Amino acid sequence: MGRVMDYNEYNDDLLAAIYDDDNPDGEDHDYYRALTKRLKATHITDLGCGTGILTVTLVASGRNDVGIDPAAAMLARAANRSSGDAVEWRLGTSTLIDDEANDLIIMTGNVAMHILGSDWHATLDNIARGLKSGGVLAFETRNPQALA
Repeated sequence: MGRVMDYNEYNDDLLAAIYDDDNPDGEDHDYYRALTKRLKATHITDLGCGTGILTVTLVASGRNDVGIDPAAAMLARAANRSSGDAVEWRLGTSTLIDDEANDLIIMTGNVAMHILGSDWHATLDNIARGLKSGGVLAFETRNPQALA
C-alpha cells in the first residue's frame, strides 16, 4: 500500500506545483541579482526561498548560497532545478540562518507578509544575528488588494 499524505502535505505539493506560474522570474528578481553583484556578496541566504526560482540564479563561483523554506515540497522542487545542487537547502525558518555569516539576506515576493506577530520580531532578530557587519537585509511586501 502507498504512503498516505495528510491534508497539509497535499496542499504543500499542490502549491509547489503551481508556484512558479504565479511567481515567475521578473524585474523583482533582476533587482536582487543586481544587488548581489553591487554588494559583491559571497554569502547569501534566501529566506522563504520557495521553489528556488531566484535562488539558483544567484549561484556563482566562490559564493555560498543558502535557501531556507518551511515547506518540504518547495525545497524538493528547488533542489531539482538547474544549479540546485550548488545551493544548500534548509527546511525550516530563520532560526537556521548562519550566525554573522551573511553579506545579504533576502525575502522576496510575499514572504515578509507571512511572518506575523511575535514571529516577525524573532525573524528580524535572527536576521540581525546572521548578518556580517555591514550586511544587508533586502525584502519587499506586496499589496494584497492590488491586481498582479
